[in-house]
Amino acid sequence: MSLDLLGTDQQKRERIKLFQADVYKQADQQIAALGVEHNDAGDRADAYLYCMETVCPECGYRIPMAPGWILGGGSKSVVSLADDKANASYHFHVSMNVSAAEMKAAKEAATIADNNLLCPHCGRRTPISAIRHDTVDNEGNAQSGLRIWDKSEFTAREKDTFQERLYAVRYVKEDGKRYYQSPGERERRNEDKIASFLENTLPHGRHKALSLLWRLRKA
Repeated sequence: MSLDLLGTDQQKRERIKLFQADVYKQADQQIAALGVEHNDAGDRADAYLYCMETVCPECGYRIPMAPGWILGGGSKSVVSLADDKANASYHFHVSMNVSAAEMKAAKEAATIADNNLLCPHCGRRTPISAIRHDTVDNEGNAQSGLRIWDKSEFTAREKDTFQERLYAVRYVKEDGKRYYQSPGERERRNEDKIASFLENTLPHGRHKALSLLWRLRKA
């Protein structure tokens, strides 16, 4: 359901604006109360950077997928991958104000290019279509082998081919200065807290939102 603002009178548009502002304020207060957007320094996040992650079929490592690892050209911020041998995966390390050589290295450290997974661990290239287990039907049309999500799902299941990984968070200081930070234990706890919150509130929240939108349309 969507709001059709075209053709509505000025009074109704103002009511809708007030409604939107009130919803934003309530959501912002609830998020602040949950404490999921602040780091240990008390700075609040204004951007979360995620990438997809999948298992390299050649070596079994979990590979975060990105065409490069530059976060910001102006701040000269980059992400580097640190080998996590114990978990056959990678940690993320954020650096700011790096050299031109480090910027170049981050740009060239792609783990996905030309529809191929580029594994930094074993050096093999694997077509994404093979990772998805794509097939071709009787009419020659490509069919994705990925699982179709349910309407109630907002995160991948443990055995899904592609997972999501938080690889950097941008925080804002009280003076307005922004900086990037690698996700740590606090950010991981926050993700778990958000997932738990959504699992418990999404069904009721969706029904409530639709009811509010319907009342606005009838106003």
